[in-house]
Parts: sequence; structure tokens; C-alpha cells
Amino acid sequence: MVTLLDSGRKELVCAVCGVLMNHMLEKSNLEGLKASSPCQKLVDVLRDFGSEDWQLATLVCKVLWNCSEHAHPTECCFGDDTERLSQLLKCYIEEQPASDEHVWKGHFVPVAQNLHTRIKLH
Repeated sequence: MVTLLDSGRKELVCAVCGVLMNHMLEKSNLEGLKASSPCQKLVDVLRDFGSEDWQLATLVCKVLWNCSEHAHPTECCFGDDTERLSQLLKCYIEEQPASDEHVWKGHFVPVAQNLHTRIKLH
């Protein structure tokens, strides 16, 4: 399922993120997904689609939050992508979007700030 995040098709990526968000709520499911590097692929999705689709960016941040829920330190979850994710979140949080400002401000920013804080605390 994680490989579908590489499809480049935003609708499919969004559907997969929705499934992953729910799937990653259970700690037992995380172990099976770790081998497929979901966090790396999710950071790529955030980079590729984030600033053009704030709803998808919010969903990706929620999946990453769920993925890191049981990981201590958080870096164990995000691995080499920890700094890249942190910088990307910081950039997007500070960005003033040209469109969908309501979605950005009301949905994305609160979730992204919480995730960014979690990363910085670990």
C-alpha cells in the first residue's frame, strides 16, 4: 500500500493517506509498515503536493503524527528524514498561501505546528 504513495496521482495518494492514517493508530500495525519506509514516502508527498493542496498536506501531517505516536525518540520514526521534515514544516507554516488560506490557517497550520513541536522535543 505504501508504494502507492509514489504514484504521482493526487487522488490515489489522498486515499492511501486516509487508509494509513487509520491503520497507523494501532501500534501493532506500525511494525508491519516500517519495512516499507512510510515516513520517507510521506515526507516526499508533503514536499511534492504540500503547498498546492493544503487538505492533503494536513492529512499527511496527521499520518506522520500517528506514525510517530509510539516512537521515542521521534527520530527513530523519521530517521534520516527528520531534519528534512522539520524544515519543510517550518517553511509551510511560515508560508502565506496564494489560495485556500482558510484550509491552510484553520487545518494545516495547527496540525503542522503540533508535529513540528513533537519533532523538536525529541
